[in-house]
Amino acid sequence: MISKPKEVIAKSVLIILAFTNLLCSTVIISEIMPNPATNGEWIELYNYSSADVSINNWLIMDRAGNSMRVEKSHISLKGNDYAILVKDSLTILRLDLLPHTVAIVPDGWIGMNNDGDDIMLSSENGNVSDQISYSSNAALIKGRSWERIDLNKLDSDENNWGQCASNIGHTAGRPNSLYVSNYRNKMDIMVEPNPFSPDGDGIDDIVTISFKLPTSNSRISAYIYDLEANLIKQIAADLPAGPTLPLLHWVGDTKNGNTIPVGRYI
Repeated sequence: MISKPKEVIAKSVLIILAFTNLLCSTVIISEIMPNPATNGEWIELYNYSSADVSINNWLIMDRAGNSMRVEKSHISLKGNDYAILVKDSLTILRLDLLPHTVAIVPDGWIGMNNDGDDIMLSSENGNVSDQISYSSNAALIKGRSWERIDLNKLDSDENNWGQCASNIGHTAGRPNSLYVSNYRNKMDIMVEPNPFSPDGDGIDDIVTISFKLPTSNSRISAYIYDLEANLIKQIAADLPAGPTLPLLHWVGDTKNGNTIPVGRYI
């Protein structure tokens, strides 16, 4: 017996696809400096792809609709590299960027509000590449930048941003201080050199304290005590910290500026 194949009736289905033009590119905003200490404001862009991307005639716009444009021909951002948009050429010199880092002074700097703002990055054809919103927390500490923690998390969640933990207050053109690729469940503290000899002879006069933390964004305080639990000096007070920064330094002095005697300290 041969059975007839069952008839399959295809019903027409209307499928509506809605796309947003947000994040159409691999170029994102990775760090901003809305409240500089001495330099001008700046915005860092990062190309997280391996291919070069032309940013010629790209546009930066704020919440109020003010805009500035990258009006230089043949500007390409290399794959896995940074470009810094700066307010003026003097800021480029003061940032001490790596030689290969692209630095651009856009036409008509719009300024970033210290009490919070939106920043939208769009390509020459109007497609939005990235858009962030920040609050007054981004400008809380003068001269300290506001960093994106996870570069793969492409949204405006303020929990994915934090104050830069670098000793110089920023990481312009360099990997962000708060980024960590693999989270660990333990903390390490390293002291070098140990022992050290703060006698002013130029050899091992300064001790450097570094660490590895199991979190991308935290705050640290550090104290030096003698073995009788007497406070010698506080060397860090509620500093923004990333997984490995900032580095702490101690020259072997007390809180009154006196040189410590030979001994063991914790």
